[in-house]
Amino acid sequence: MTTDYKSSVFLPKTDFPMRAGLSKKEPELLKRWADMNLFQRLRQESKGRPKFVLHDGPPYANGHLHIGHALNKILKDLVSRTQQMMGKDSHYVPGWDCHGLPIEWKIEEEYRAKKQDKDQVPVGEFRRQCRAFADHWISVQREEFKRLGIEGDWDNYYSTMKYESEAVIANELGKFLMNGGLYKGSKAVLWSVVEKTALAEAEIEYHDHTSDTVHVRFPVLKSKGGKLDGASVVIWTTTPWTMPGNRALAYGKDIAYGLVDVAAVGEGSKARIGETMVLAKELVGAVAEMAKFTPKLVADVCAGRATTSTCACSRAPSSPPMPAPASSTSRRVMAPTTMSSASPMASRCRTPWPRTAPIIHMSRCSPACRSIRRSARRARPTRSSPRRSTRQASFWRPGASPTAIRIPGVPRRQ
Repeated sequence: MTTDYKSSVFLPKTDFPMRAGLSKKEPELLKRWADMNLFQRLRQESKGRPKFVLHDGPPYANGHLHIGHALNKILKDLVSRTQQMMGKDSHYVPGWDCHGLPIEWKIEEEYRAKKQDKDQVPVGEFRRQCRAFADHWISVQREEFKRLGIEGDWDNYYSTMKYESEAVIANELGKFLMNGGLYKGSKAVLWSVVEKTALAEAEIEYHDHTSDTVHVRFPVLKSKGGKLDGASVVIWTTTPWTMPGNRALAYGKDIAYGLVDVAAVGEGSKARIGETMVLAKELVGAVAEMAKFTPKLVADVCAGRATTSTCACSRAPSSPPMPAPASSTSRRVMAPTTMSSASPMASRCRTPWPRTAPIIHMSRCSPACRSIRRSARRARPTRSSPRRSTRQASFWRPGASPTAIRIPGVPRRQ
């Protein structure tokens, strides 16, 4: 016979049900919060407390919620509620992004299903349909967020397509224009010729690309004391197409350099017997092996002497000089035509790059470029663009701090 211990064990008594029944209980809780107007009651009772405003980074209004939305909003709700319980007036402001390709793409999908040509639709009508589509999904997503238990000012959300929001954006942009904060730079804006829209960097899928690598001479025209005159500073790069834009060479103050003489050359070598090169001492053997020449170390070269040299670079004579930095640091952003004693970490480049081929070695490498793409974009056609790798130059060893080289023509904030 089985012994019944239930009556002999002292257990606490509670009104909580044994089964959670969340599918039934959660809607009841949400209804109770809505009936008591919980958000507004919290605002009234929190008057005078320190403000904590969580202004939501808006989702796209283009479909039902997924697990990513749930993770994002539930974590934000935890933060907002925690701040409220810590004695602050915690205000969560929901919003939606109603511009851009995700919404346009959904409308185009409807066109394709109807075998309708987008180019035949007037721009005004296309925009009206996009606005109506976004407005519909804002209503749907708002209710879905409420069902997740997210507490916020859902009656006064913001959306980027509201005319008030667009007016504020235009007004703020005008402030940047008037105070000089708006300027033209040199960053490319990627364009899809198929979808006829600008693309963000994260929307581009990169494929592996085999790139040429080159070792290049930069003849020294003038150096302090003349000890490096006639020599060449050798660099290594995987981006030879950037050579015409060179303005300066980068040196590491903790790297040991040497003046190397070419004693002999092998078959097919582009090095010349008797020429001298400035190389990082620990890379002399590797460079000599790839360029097929026999090196002979003539003298040590300190970075300080090299940085006061003037090399033949590819700067066009008409390029405007950039202002020199006001102070000296171990990592410099240097101007090629305004070298000063307070700028110890870069060589000046004054004259155009000589037309005689300065390349002493060329090879090929295959960088392992990884595809980058948002999961939400996977249903869209592939956009591809070759991506080149950027690797350490031959004058840069791990742990060193090479000089940053400023791009001319692009103003920078100090």
